[in-house]
Amino acid sequence: MNKPKNFLAHPVVVSFTLLIAVSVAWAYWPKGQVQRPVDNSDPVRVLFVGNSHTKYNNLRGLFAALAKAGDKNAIVGEHIIMGSQLSQHLPKMEQKRFLERGWDYVVLQEQSLIPAIDQLRNEKMLPVTRELDKRIRSNGGQTVLFLTWGRRDGAARYGEELADYSSMQARITAGIEAIGKELDVDIAPVGKAWEQVIKSDKDFPLWDKDGSHPAPAGSYLAACVFYAQFFDQSPEGLAFHYELSKKDAAYLQNVAANTVLGENESRLDSTQANAK
Repeated sequence: MNKPKNFLAHPVVVSFTLLIAVSVAWAYWPKGQVQRPVDNSDPVRVLFVGNSHTKYNNLRGLFAALAKAGDKNAIVGEHIIMGSQLSQHLPKMEQKRFLERGWDYVVLQEQSLIPAIDQLRNEKMLPVTRELDKRIRSNGGQTVLFLTWGRRDGAARYGEELADYSSMQARITAGIEAIGKELDVDIAPVGKAWEQVIKSDKDFPLWDKDGSHPAPAGSYLAACVFYAQFFDQSPEGLAFHYELSKKDAAYLQNVAANTVLGENESRLDSTQANAK
């Protein structure tokens, strides 16, 4: 593998503002407000940690709206630093004791090139993910790695292995799965669902015009994956469609369900077979 170029010399950071918000599954609230469930049932508490890939189209809000449509009780928060790597989140979250707020699941989204390049993954992502996972576990939560999507046209300037979308997706997937296996943490396979859509229709509008960030359909697909991941149920038939047509929303719901629940079933079968 070619020695990775220093992509930090070409920063994608446009804004370095820390944005923190919490929303409730069955309602949208004015920006910055915090609301609590109105009933006495125990909500699922999910924290999204990441950068613009998570912030675009308000992924947190899309997941909350799907949860509301499915009559699920959830509190959803985010810790966003635009253009960031995971290593930049830890000191800020420590300062505010953010991981001590009773999250059931903490979703970690790394800058998209880092898991795709072996050296960067081992030097930058693995150490901070290990440390974050330790803090998350000590506070009673579970770590979930956000397996993101490759760029529409790849990232050839960082190596031949990233020359196009398919090769970049394969590298991201392999990198995230390697860390997931080493740390024994769950993975939300958004990138795998994305790949299934593109294999069926390469022109389906998952990417924003920059070919990197998600379009509304891409973020909606991600939200459907997280719905299936956290509730272990299919999002198929949910009435919340965001800006999508009913047909497109139903299609993405189906892809998300098949990707997540199909993987869970295969993992269970493998575990049972190994136990015999």
